[in-house]
Amino acid sequence: MDSELRRLITDIIRRSPKKRLQVAEELSNRLGLRVTEGMLNDYTSESKKAVRFPLAFSAALCEVLDDDAIGILGVRPRTRRLIEFAERELAGFRNQRERETLREELLEELPLEPSKNRESKA
Repeated sequence: MDSELRRLITDIIRRSPKKRLQVAEELSNRLGLRVTEGMLNDYTSESKKAVRFPLAFSAALCEVLDDDAIGILGVRPRTRRLIEFAERELAGFRNQRERETLREELLEELPLEPSKNRESKA
């Protein structure tokens, strides 16, 4: 898991529009501890096995990078599945709400009286 965490942090920082120095500064502000760019480099380096990313930094780093993957990696598999289930349920509610909105819009566009074309076919 150590290598996986190092790669994950590296990937998320690379995808972020923030530079490592900015990430370190924002992390320092959130934690009330000094975190340097060099420390971030050490936490992500495969050659610095003795230096490990502190669990206490996890939530703050998730906030700074606006990505929950680091925090989710550290939880039990059952908790990850619960999170996945909740995200799917919320997506389903969102889709249902979008369908209901579309239905209401379509109903509002319907004429109040039946179409004369439909009456003549009957």
